Amino acid sequence: MNAKLALIGCVIGVAVCALAGSSRAQDTPACRFPESGLSSASDGVQRIAACKTTLAANPRDADAQLALGRLEILMHNFAQAERDLTAAIALDPNRGQSWADRCNARLMQHNVADAMTDCTHAIALDPKIAEPYFARGEMNVLRNDYADGLDDIDHAIATSSQRQPLFDFWRAKADYGLHRWVDTVADITRYAVSVADDPDAFQLRAAAQINLNHRALALDDLKRAKAIYVRSRDTESAAKMDELIAKFSTPP
Repeated sequence: MNAKLALIGCVIGVAVCALAGSSRAQDTPACRFPESGLSSASDGVQRIAACKTTLAANPRDADAQLALGRLEILMHNFAQAERDLTAAIALDPNRGQSWADRCNARLMQHNVADAMTDCTHAIALDPKIAEPYFARGEMNVLRNDYADGLDDIDHAIATSSQRQPLFDFWRAKADYGLHRWVDTVADITRYAVSVADDPDAFQLRAAAQINLNHRALALDDLKRAKAIYVRSRDTESAAKMDELIAKFSTPP
């Protein structure tokens, strides 16, 4: 089962790096970070413009500079977010949130070394923020340090006001690396309930089920992953699922 290395999760407060549903009532655009996510891309553009107006009037407004960087992350402008958050750190180097968010911006650009430094510094400044624990946990899992990764992700879960689906995905990956097959199944199942169209979830659970000698369950998951690939017209990945299904349909 191929590891899912392409997914770099990004969690900021209770907002995942995505737009919230447009049906939600929109707040008045202002230089303020929306804890429940953006209502639309237009909402993000207007909030960013409001922050720039605020900073033009007062370039030393650390709150506005931090909000600007966080908004840029929600808009997936990660390089610009890094620049804005670096400016926020220069204005107030003792605010853990700025370091945590710059860690996220750097991680999303695959700058793991600098992201790791930022997350560790954020935790030292404010150990009550969940995001740097989660980001550092991801990075530890990606470099096969599964025990430290699991510890960090558990800290993220304990300090977060809302358990994000990505917490469970990366916890499952840490479990798998530690050969904790039952825990892998439990965590990835919790993730799959929220994110039902992610074929990597079913592949990871299949791999754990195979290690538990639950071949029938593993085959069900491989078939689910294949169906998702077929719907998305990813014929190459669907063919790989066919190979695995054939392999594990044969009695050992």
